[in-house]
Amino acid sequence: MQRYRVLAIEDDPGNKLVLANIFKLSGCIDGIFEENGDAILEIVGTCTVDLILMDITLSNSTLRGEPVDGLELTRQIKKIQCPEGLLTPPVVLLTAHCMAGDADRFLNASGADAYIAKPLQDIEGFIVWLSLTVEEFRARAAALKPEPATAA
Repeated sequence: MQRYRVLAIEDDPGNKLVLANIFKLSGCIDGIFEENGDAILEIVGTCTVDLILMDITLSNSTLRGEPVDGLELTRQIKKIQCPEGLLTPPVVLLTAHCMAGDADRFLNASGADAYIAKPLQDIEGFIVWLSLTVEEFRARAAALKPEPATAA
């Protein structure tokens, strides 16, 4: 079975527990939890993560010693250049902000790839969606890898 590396940027202990349980239930998601902005950018810069789940309201997160929210972290992540053949992983906003217009506003402000409202209503559907999103990301990344040279 394929394993997926998902970076979850969440600072609420209850939400971390819910995500950890979802990852465990999936049987295929290896969750990495982080809320420090500098550490997040370092992790993403390794280009070894398949997907990022980003909370928008991060009351305990900092970047370079300054408070930072998920929108700014997403903008910073989108600036990261991975080596040739690797892609910056998709960023999915996972947030309790779910008023009419929030999705478009937050996607436009951050450059994120998708938006999902909390609380999650369909856990199994969420796991399937995450798996499909990661597989699509991996397929795009595989298409970018240069062909190995053949001996003549």
